[in-house]
Amino acid sequence: MLRRSRVLTAFWALMISLAVGIAHVPAANAQVVEAAVATGLLIEQTSEKLGVLMDEATSKGDFLMLRAAQEAIYVLDAFKKSNLDVLDVAFDKIGRERQAVLNQVRQTARDLEAGRVDTLAQLEATSDQMDRLVRDATFKKTPTIYRYRGGLVIPGETGDVQLRVSGYKLTTGKPQLFFRGIAYPAAKDANSLSFTLPRRLFSADSEVIHSESATLVLFEKGFLWGLWPDTEVRHDLTFMTLPTRLAKVTVEFNELVQKPAFYDRPPEDVSFNHDGSARKCKHFAYVPSSANRRFDTSPEFTSVTRGNGNRDGSLGQVTIRDVGISFEICARRPIGARGNGYRHADVRIREVWTETEKQPRASSQTLTWLQDVDVKVPAAKDALIVRVEDFTGAKRTVGEAGGNAGRYATVTFDAQSNVVLVQPRVPAELLSL
Repeated sequence: MLRRSRVLTAFWALMISLAVGIAHVPAANAQVVEAAVATGLLIEQTSEKLGVLMDEATSKGDFLMLRAAQEAIYVLDAFKKSNLDVLDVAFDKIGRERQAVLNQVRQTARDLEAGRVDTLAQLEATSDQMDRLVRDATFKKTPTIYRYRGGLVIPGETGDVQLRVSGYKLTTGKPQLFFRGIAYPAAKDANSLSFTLPRRLFSADSEVIHSESATLVLFEKGFLWGLWPDTEVRHDLTFMTLPTRLAKVTVEFNELVQKPAFYDRPPEDVSFNHDGSARKCKHFAYVPSSANRRFDTSPEFTSVTRGNGNRDGSLGQVTIRDVGISFEICARRPIGARGNGYRHADVRIREVWTETEKQPRASSQTLTWLQDVDVKVPAAKDALIVRVEDFTGAKRTVGEAGGNAGRYATVTFDAQSNVVLVQPRVPAELLSL
């Protein structure tokens, strides 16, 4: 019994050590483990990753990324169809040419995830590389799509929609494109196909992307030089019609509105008295309480009037201006009488100025693919910002300096005319996809 217990203890110790060892496999060893994985499983894992990237690209409106992921999936599907005999074989046993194809697809997925395929030239280089690898690998006679262009429809464009499909072994038989139950014949050119569809078929919604599938029917050449009939190979292609509303544009700012303000100073009773026999005067002056204020010179609001006094006191030299008030009171001792000469003056003053009030303003308009948005703003303003929410839901805020508002709009502010100009920004690759 004791011996059996020791054996079990040793067994579980070995299992634990193996588990710990696997958890700490170096990167190089991890590649060895990966190489031993069945080819079919690697294809499924890569397809799932590309599918996630397609969903992410759709939500962001990154149609370049969407098309790249979609075309990589076409190559994977064709690989599976033409290499059924190796799907259960370890990846490191399928041959260098086949490995090169799958490695390129997997690298494409990694590049897309890292944002390295962000121009049309990079996308074309990727598909060209795929083309070369497909031609070298054992794809037998299976038609393989590695590029199609013209499936992204921009509202406002004129002329028929031209779809171009490039790939490997596409021109066998009579390829056709089925869209809404109608077959459109292919025009062949070397290893590519082109189709012409009427523009009227693609009506744009105002708010959402409209997506429709078309079925491309290709033919794999029959066995023994035609003794067996050609086999149909079908691929789904996607037409995406963008919404007519490219973006919602909202211009926000504070309008600086000048408003009159006033302040009535407390009335003042000023006086001067003098007991000398010679006439003597005292000067009085008032100025606004701050540099931005003025006096209201209307008599009902600002005045200097005589108050209590005697005949030997007087008020004179009264000057009332918006920048200041001055006057003088003169007096002398009454002749033949005791006491002083004196005079009072009643002073009333209203100060006036203008205050700047910030009144929030906002204006919203729709930006389309073919028409600019321009918003007139007042010269007296501050805190000008432009909010742009495009059809993918992406939101950008641009200040008075202007610039790109995300992927699909550009903002310019003309300080001379006080106009905010928002223009559609159509990426070059959009016209080619």
